[in-house]
Amino acid sequence: MSAIFLNNPSRTAMAVFVLLTLLIGTAWLNVVQQNEKSIRQQTAFAAKQFSARIEEFVKARTNSIELLVKEVAEKTENERDIYFKNHSVALQNKFPGFQAINWVDTNKIIRIIVPEEDNKPALNLDLKKIPPSAKAIERAFQSQQPTATPPINLAQGGEGFVIYYPVFSGGKLTGYINAVFNLTSLMNQLFITGMGGDYHLSIHANGKVFFQLGEDDGRDEFATQTPILIAGQGWIVNLTPNGIVRVENFAFFIMLLAIIALTLALRSVLQSQLISRRNQSRLKEAVESIPESFVLYDSNDQLVLCNDRFKDLYQYTEEEVAPGTHFVELGYIDVERNIIAGSEKDQQAYFEERVKGATQESQETFTIHMADGRHILIRERRTGLGDRVSVQTDVTQMKQVQAELEQTHEELEQRVLERTQEFMAAKDEAEKANLAKSEFLSRMSHELRTPLNGILGFAQLLDLNRDHPDPAKSDLYIAHILSAGDHLLELINEVLDLSKIEAGTIQLTLEPINPTEVLKQSESLVTPIADKANITVIIDWEALALIPSVRGDFTRLKQVFVNLISNAIKYNKTEGQVKVSATRIDENHVRFFVSDTGFGIEETKLSEIFQPFNRLDAEGSAIEGAGIGLTIAEKFTELMGGKMGVESTIGEGSLFWVELELAARINQLPKAAPREDKIENINASGEILYIEDNKANLKLMEAIITAKLGRKMFTAESAEEGLEILESLNPTLILLDINLPGMDGFQALERIKENERLNKTPVIAVSANALEKDIERGLAAGFTDYLTKPINVIETISTIDKALKKV
Repeated sequence: MSAIFLNNPSRTAMAVFVLLTLLIGTAWLNVVQQNEKSIRQQTAFAAKQFSARIEEFVKARTNSIELLVKEVAEKTENERDIYFKNHSVALQNKFPGFQAINWVDTNKIIRIIVPEEDNKPALNLDLKKIPPSAKAIERAFQSQQPTATPPINLAQGGEGFVIYYPVFSGGKLTGYINAVFNLTSLMNQLFITGMGGDYHLSIHANGKVFFQLGEDDGRDEFATQTPILIAGQGWIVNLTPNGIVRVENFAFFIMLLAIIALTLALRSVLQSQLISRRNQSRLKEAVESIPESFVLYDSNDQLVLCNDRFKDLYQYTEEEVAPGTHFVELGYIDVERNIIAGSEKDQQAYFEERVKGATQESQETFTIHMADGRHILIRERRTGLGDRVSVQTDVTQMKQVQAELEQTHEELEQRVLERTQEFMAAKDEAEKANLAKSEFLSRMSHELRTPLNGILGFAQLLDLNRDHPDPAKSDLYIAHILSAGDHLLELINEVLDLSKIEAGTIQLTLEPINPTEVLKQSESLVTPIADKANITVIIDWEALALIPSVRGDFTRLKQVFVNLISNAIKYNKTEGQVKVSATRIDENHVRFFVSDTGFGIEETKLSEIFQPFNRLDAEGSAIEGAGIGLTIAEKFTELMGGKMGVESTIGEGSLFWVELELAARINQLPKAAPREDKIENINASGEILYIEDNKANLKLMEAIITAKLGRKMFTAESAEEGLEILESLNPTLILLDINLPGMDGFQALERIKENERLNKTPVIAVSANALEKDIERGLAAGFTDYLTKPINVIETISTIDKALKKV
């Protein structure tokens, strides 16, 4: 080789030229690298300062809001709004930079804005309709920690972000405080002196730039990214130096040398490129051949390369793992897609720990639990160049084997203890169930037997005095029988109502209701009770006149008021008072109050007041009741979207309140006036057929038809017998029981409707199937009307009269 160069000067010159070019180029590159290293170090130091400055600036304001949250949680509902407004103004004066501080109710609607000026568009804003805000609120509720939204368009204009703080009082969520920041005004307040022209600052979130400050001269190769966390929301602070003085004195000279060197060494370069491509292909094949998940990040934690196992493990797309993607952006995707098992709070903690660990230089090994049940062992370390290598191995099977061994060991040790505990638990559960059953049967036995005792006792007295009747005593006995019967029917209806509510089968018709009309009808029902007990009922009609329509079911709301007023009368003192009033508590809700001057309820028993069959030790008193009226009233109130509460003072009395929503419109169709219990003159012509398998019911109906209506009644104890009678009888009206032996009432009705001679004859159902769905089914099947057992005599006569008038 030396002979060749000595005998060929051009080759010698070329060799010297190439050598000098390499020496000068090496020196130049060394200077440039030192210069660039210094610039990167300065930029990284400045980036940390700016990031710390941003975090401290926002943290000072979030800490002040957290103090406000604690103070507001300790206030009553009446004190809260004024305290919140005053202290929100004080916080904004002390810590400039807020766009607004708002109060959000539990329905996620903004109710108070401070300051209201320039922020009115956000008042009464329903945050459930804004996905980023709704998601941040849900995270704040679940984690009970401040949670920020990503950058969003604010209702009052501009771009910003919102931090939500859940407010809990006594373990119950009472609302949220949210702090609204306009990004432009916040950052201008933070960097009031600007960037001094040295740097260009940009802040990224969710892959987008949402704030920039300073001029950008395009030196992106020196940019430094620093992740920061703002109330659980990750930002990336990107800092790029401006006005960089680079060593460029020999640039033109080096360029010429490089051109000549590149021209002369073109073949060598092509060969090097070919070798490089082969090496890259080998590297890719080597990385893909690794059985574990593999990923490489550079010194700025930007992705360099990864294998397919890494993409499959975290379900990344090709775009999401493109070279240059920052580690923090992949962390956002993991949390957003719930890749890691556990609650959002656990995933957020995992993400924060991973961001923290990404800045460490030491080797780190840890295990994560994936949402699909797998366990992944992650081993990471920094290289000498600052790059970060991560190898992730699926150790699920090993974990399962380990867990199975541990479980087997525990099962062997605990088997006897577990069986003993299971036996004791089963025994306790059986004893509790037996006790509950016995208690229920005892109470129901007492409540049912009490009115039955009166009914059967006075009926037996009537029977004993049949030969020598005393009209005065007979009337008294009959009155007692009717009263006890009404009480027994009321008890049965209440038990059925409660069972329907618990089964979720009861139907309510929610519509705008005039509360004055409801209370007028309620007053007419409780006045006889009050007069008998010498209790004065005072209804504040003036206050009620100021209340617009409420949203509810007219019948059920009347049932609620009658129950509360009746209880206030029954548990009152002699010559006591019952007061009924109402007031609006805000623009959407109204409260009705029923107070008495009774003996009051002990505070320790107030929590039991709405429990079914619990009369708070009043079982032994002379006051009638089963202890389920208040339970039904409360559940009806809740089904109407309201709530019920009670306050009481021993020796002074009790106050029950019902809170309901105001209706969207005020106009209310008038309810029909209560029907008076009187018997009209009935046309006595025509014959009636009653098909009923119970002889007592037949006798009762025969007494009504013949004695009160003066009509002749035919009877049949089965549908088959009734249809046979109808072959020769053409009655004016047919009364038909549903539950009959053999053919039931519905099948009999079909046979009657198929007969051309009888298909226009009115048929009234008389059945003990008294549920709303039973009545609807009967009317849909073609019955003219539907009477429920036990029948009301006056209602029965009126229903028969109405049917006959249509004949």
